[in-house]
Amino acid sequence: MALSPADVVAQFHRMVEGDGSSLSLIEVESGLARVRYAKTGDAHCETCVLSPEDLRDMLSEAFQRNGTGIREVEIV
Repeated sequence: MALSPADVVAQFHRMVEGDGSSLSLIEVESGLARVRYAKTGDAHCETCVLSPEDLRDMLSEAFQRNGTGIREVEIV
């Protein structure tokens, strides 16, 4: 079953919230998804938190895999 863009972002939010971070879908427009990533993880563990670039790539793959029509992801 295909997921909506909001469902995809919700799955990733659950993944990053364990590090104290948050993720939310701001908007979807013309194949572009804008996603807010508040990286608030532990400053003593930089490797515990995903980089915005890695998160963008993972979201792009998940959006494509779920046939959402999103071709580009912007992390803000």
